[in-house]
Amino acid sequence: MRHVPKLAVDLEGNIPAKATTRDHLLPPVYSFDGFRRYHTRVDADDLGTDMTEVFDLSQSIAHLRRDGTFQIEPGRPGPPKRVDGYSVGAPSMTANAPHQGEMHPDGDELLFLVSGRIDVVLETDGQQDAVGQEQTLELLPGNAIVVPKGVWHRVLIREPSQLVHITPGPGGGVRLLER
Repeated sequence: MRHVPKLAVDLEGNIPAKATTRDHLLPPVYSFDGFRRYHTRVDADDLGTDMTEVFDLSQSIAHLRRDGTFQIEPGRPGPPKRVDGYSVGAPSMTANAPHQGEMHPDGDELLFLVSGRIDVVLETDGQQDAVGQEQTLELLPGNAIVVPKGVWHRVLIREPSQLVHITPGPGGGVRLLER
């Protein structure tokens, strides 16, 4: 017997105006605010990965673009590729980043500590060529911080850690270490 998938329908049983026979792969889901939301199916070839593929976020970066598309990219040394949207990763860290700070002009950055211990150093009035007045905040497992848009900051590793970051793009600044 061939399976004929159902189309996504709203609460009254109506098919959304933009629905097609291809929209059946992702059923409506409930968002955190309790409202039903629709997800439109996009061909996996257009995304660079299968939508149902499991991937290791500690070894990859998920790019969530403002146009609604996404791409999974293998992790690599250095900062993630900048995209017009958000980059999400969960790297395991054993050493400090090879820079003296970074800044994201396009939005706030969320940092969530899964394990270990880190310090997040925020700068008041920091600039590309000058370190500002510093405020250090310790994060323990389960703690999170939102680094405000445009604030220079850096992460200092106190013990091996895993940190989830949701980083806005495409803009950004990095202060390289002096040699």
